[in-house]
Amino acid sequence: MQNPEGILYVCGANRGYAKELEIAEAVERAVTECIREDILADFLSAQRAEVIAMSIFEYNKEEEMKKIRADEFRIGKDAGKTEGKAEYVLDLLEDLGEIPVGLRERILSETDLSLLNQWHKLAAKAGTIQEFIGNAGLTDIL
Repeated sequence: MQNPEGILYVCGANRGYAKELEIAEAVERAVTECIREDILADFLSAQRAEVIAMSIFEYNKEEEMKKIRADEFRIGKDAGKTEGKAEYVLDLLEDLGEIPVGLRERILSETDLSLLNQWHKLAAKAGTIQEFIGNAGLTDIL
């Protein structure tokens, strides 16, 4: 079967069906109107069920991909925030001296943004790296 992409748009979406009806009903109505208006009528009459199923599948696939992209964007954004906050903590600590490797790795591996925010505040107030380690409860790192 040829791919009937765009059937909903050609025969129905431009009439607003996709916005006002469930997708299955919108596709059904669009195919019926195409046949009535002699748009691919022979093809649609012969392949009606397959065209409808394919159109619904493509629509659902597109909607699912939008959701996946939105989730991936949110995950990437959250990861960027945590990475940036970890870098801010390290920037403040570097002003206090050399950061032990274990501490650096621990800060960079943290994914809890609220904990990184706490560490950021503690790093800003600390007079030494040792003071930060103690106040942050990271004494097991050394």
